[in-house]
Amino acid sequence: MNKLLVVCGPTATGKTALAIKLAKRFAGELVNADSRQVYRGMDIGTGKDLPANPKFQILNSEQILNSKFQISNYQIGYYLVSGVPIWLLDVVWPDYRFSVADYIEVATPVIKNIWQRNKLPILVGGTGFYLQGLLEGVGTAGIAPDWSLRNRLEKLTVAQLQKQAERVNPDRFSRMNQSDRHNPRRLIRAIEVGSVGKENSRFIQSRGLGLVKEQVLWLGLTAPFKNLDQKITQRVEKRLGLGLKEEIEKLLKRFDFDNSVLGETIAYRQWREYFQAPLTQRDRVLDDVVSRWKRAERQYARRQITWFKKNKQINWFSVDKNGWLPMVVKKVNKWYIKK
Repeated sequence: MNKLLVVCGPTATGKTALAIKLAKRFAGELVNADSRQVYRGMDIGTGKDLPANPKFQILNSEQILNSKFQISNYQIGYYLVSGVPIWLLDVVWPDYRFSVADYIEVATPVIKNIWQRNKLPILVGGTGFYLQGLLEGVGTAGIAPDWSLRNRLEKLTVAQLQKQAERVNPDRFSRMNQSDRHNPRRLIRAIEVGSVGKENSRFIQSRGLGLVKEQVLWLGLTAPFKNLDQKITQRVEKRLGLGLKEEIEKLLKRFDFDNSVLGETIAYRQWREYFQAPLTQRDRVLDDVVSRWKRAERQYARRQITWFKKNKQINWFSVDKNGWLPMVVKKVNKWYIKK
C-alpha cells in the first residue's frame, strides 16, 4: 500500500530538518509544499536553506508530467540536501502566478514517481491550502487567480464586495458564514470563482490523490507562541545576514514588485518602500522594513496555526519539549511498517 508522510505546522518550527532526518531513516524523499519555495531566485527570503552551489537534477517533462501541463518555462527536479532529494523547489520564475491547481498538477506525478521507486514521499511545508488540495481536492482549484480583477476589487468596500459576490456567485455566498462575509479576501475569491466559467478553467479532480486515511500520516510541529516569536526574530536576522537585500536587488533587475510575486511575498514585499526610496534615504526606512517583516511573519504563523488546528488528523509534537523527536520516530515507524 502506497503511503505518504506529511510534515506541517507554522513557520520556524524546523519542518524541513525533521523531514530530512525521517527521510534518511525511512528511505524517503521530500516534496516541497511551500507556495513560495517553488519560485526560482527567491532563496534566502523563502528559507530554502540550500547548500552552497547546489546541483539541480532536472527531469524532462515527458519523464514525469503529461502533455497537458500548461506552465511554460518550468523545471521539475530535485536538489540533494544531506543526501536526500527535495522535489518541487525552483519550479517557475517569480513572474508566473503559481496556483494550487499548478501544485496539484506537478506534485501528483512526482509522488507517483517516488512510489514507483519504492520510496516514501514526505510532503513538507506550511502552505495548508496546497496540502489540502493535493490530499483532499479543492473544487475550485482549477480557477487561477485573476490579478487584474483582484486589483480592481481590492478598492471596493466590504459592503460593495458582498453585493457583487451575492450577484455573481449566489450559491457560494449563501454558504458563507458571517465571518467569511466580512472577510474581503474570501469575498474577492468568491467573486473571482463566480466570474469564471468551467469551460475556461482547468479543474482538478476533487478527490485529490484519493488516498484512504491509513495511507497518510500527518505530523505537526508546534511551539508556544512566545518561543516561536523568538525563533522568527532570529530567523529574520539570519536571513538579513545571508544577504536578502542583495538577493532582492538581483531579482529587481529582471522583475518588479507589480509584475511578480515579489509584491505579495513576506520578506520581499516589505522592501518595496526601501527600493523605491532615493539612495540617500534608504537607511532611514531600513528599520521599518525589518520591523514590518517580523510582524508579517508573526501574523503568518498565527494564520498557519489557525488553519492546521482545523485538521483533526494531525499528530502534534511540541519542539520545545524534551524527547519529542524519538516520539515522532516511534510514531512514524509504527505507521510505516503496518501493512
